[in-house]
Amino acid sequence: MATCDDTKCTLTREAERTEGGAVSVASENETEAIAERLTFVPAVDIVDGDGATRLLMDRPGVDTDGVDIDIDQDIMTIRAKSAAPETCSGCKLVYSEYRVGDYQRSFSLSENVDKDKITATVKNGVLEVVLPKAAPVTKKITVTTT
Repeated sequence: MATCDDTKCTLTREAERTEGGAVSVASENETEAIAERLTFVPAVDIVDGDGATRLLMDRPGVDTDGVDIDIDQDIMTIRAKSAAPETCSGCKLVYSEYRVGDYQRSFSLSENVDKDKITATVKNGVLEVVLPKAAPVTKKITVTTT
């Protein structure tokens, strides 16, 4: 859950966890550092089920060219640019609540996410990132006598 004022947005909870701990939201300190240089931090829904965790981010007006998703070790960062909608030439903007600018969200990925199979799509203004769960790794240890 995010709370916003005119200058920055911060997360009110340090982390949100899905079943199995597949993903968590960046800590409040990390989010505050990002918020200092950004116009806004978009809200994200995290849905868990069907062998994957899904991140859903409302991003009207942002197409696939405007979204960049990177994974560095166990941190997934989503960066995007949002532009103001075009208005008629010669029109004067009287009032606007449309958020524009660069934004970034970072998420900690657990070891049970199959990082090689992550996919992302944009449909009807919603960015969906699918984080498939990796098969559990089990190992048999042979016990010997000495």
